[in-house]
Amino acid sequence: MPEIRVASAESAGMQRIPFDVEAYAQRVQASPCFICEVVAGTDSDGWHEVVAETEDGIAFLCKYPTLLGHVLVAPKIHYENVVGDFSEDAFLRLMRLVHRLARAVEQRFRSNVPTC
Repeated sequence: MPEIRVASAESAGMQRIPFDVEAYAQRVQASPCFICEVVAGTDSDGWHEVVAETEDGIAFLCKYPTLLGHVLVAPKIHYENVVGDFSEDAFLRLMRLVHRLARAVEQRFRSNVPTC
């Protein structure tokens, strides 16, 4: 099997910047939850555009999308654990919103998505 060589950041003309995991964890834990800010309408940069909302959930455009139509879906109540803090019914209601949005995004962007 041929050896795979990966260029280093330095050889690609980029400067390697060390990542301070502890500082990042402290900053995230000390900052308000951005989803709670979107739900409350106090989003600090005002960027997140809400595209759908139910009694239990909210969906908004991703600030840093990696794909066209990238939407974030979240419960309106702040949960720490993605599954453990939900009742089965609450989790399924949120998944219904995910499904409806996925269908809407697929329908809207179908003509813009390349096929294999």
